[in-house]
Amino acid sequence: MKICPNCGKENRNDAKFCSNCGYDFTKGDRSTNANDKDQPFTRNSARKRAKSTKARWIIGVVILLCVLGGGWFFFHNEYQAAPRSNQTATQSANTNAQSNNATSTQNSSSVNSTADNSAKLSTDIGPKETAAAIAYYAKESGLEGWKEYFNEDDDLTIILDSNYASELSAPGQGMVYGVLNSQINANGITRKVYTIDKDNTVNIYNLSVNPDTPLKSVSKDEIIQYINDHGDTAAVKKLGSNITLDQESN
Repeated sequence: MKICPNCGKENRNDAKFCSNCGYDFTKGDRSTNANDKDQPFTRNSARKRAKSTKARWIIGVVILLCVLGGGWFFFHNEYQAAPRSNQTATQSANTNAQSNNATSTQNSSSVNSTADNSAKLSTDIGPKETAAAIAYYAKESGLEGWKEYFNEDDDLTIILDSNYASELSAPGQGMVYGVLNSQINANGITRKVYTIDKDNTVNIYNLSVNPDTPLKSVSKDEIIQYINDHGDTAAVKKLGSNITLDQESN
């Protein structure tokens, strides 16, 4: 049998032209036997090669699709993960900021509370601050003769005298406390005095106005409260630092 080199059609050995495509066998000795294993072009081999080429194309397309799909999946996940990461970082930063603000607020409140406590007088203050508180109260509450008697920068002397207590209507516990501003009373004699009862009631006098009856009787706690409410703690402490206690001889 003669195989057409153009289309692979089998023809008779004596055929001059291909019965399928009309190829001219006389142009060369391309004839071959049907059992010739070296014939490179046959219909079956052509079909096999076409199928092989088609399969390779299909495999290539599948691989390309897999690569593209994998790339899309990867970048899609990365794109979605980035906002979540940013959101988590933002939430964490906000939480830290809120925590820091809360801590700062607590610390500030603690400092303010400590400052408020240190800026107030207590009822168990010492004798100098007690004398300063009573004198300051008498001055600031406008008791007659006390308001113009001293300033908080003046040096005051508290004279303790037990001899004069019996002449007062409210002698307290038998001790008279005289508030002396030596810049005004250079002779060392003062008419601004007070006594303290056992229940801490303070009897404030101006002996120049009324030598027997106190201008006002008020509890020590009320005096301390008045000073704290008016924010005069610093002024009282400053006045107390300028006070000298002087007990007269009997």
